Amino acid sequence: MNGNVSVLLVEDDTDDQEFFKEVIDNLENAFMYDVSSNGQDAIDRLDHQTVYPDIIFMDINMPKMNGIECLKAINANPKTKDIPVVILSTLIGQREMAQTCGAKGFIVKPNSLPLLERLVTDMIHSLPRKEFFIQVPHSSNHKKD
Repeated sequence: MNGNVSVLLVEDDTDDQEFFKEVIDNLENAFMYDVSSNGQDAIDRLDHQTVYPDIIFMDINMPKMNGIECLKAINANPKTKDIPVVILSTLIGQREMAQTCGAKGFIVKPNSLPLLERLVTDMIHSLPRKEFFIQVPHSSNHKKD
């Protein structure tokens, strides 16, 4: 994606929200469109918009509506189905489910700001793309399932 990329973050953990916001603030070509704390909140916000984010980064495990349910709702809506959704998870084993449900990318959450910044930057620069794109941090320990 070229130009200024608007990012919607859907994440219930406030520490992860702050971590991600700092990453977006450090990027020259991206800005935070909005932050939602669960899938239902994201759907409600998107339903009332006329201008949509360029990309959505979304956690899987959230209250009210999880990331997979939210992804399915986004893809079912003609107004939002073309917005690329990147799933964020600590579990690499969730990537197949994310891909099957229509995610355009998957990032295993790293434990360092510079690594997250690199993964998010790579993801933003790789979209739009037709094939599924996965980013796994090489320097962090992540869970298989």
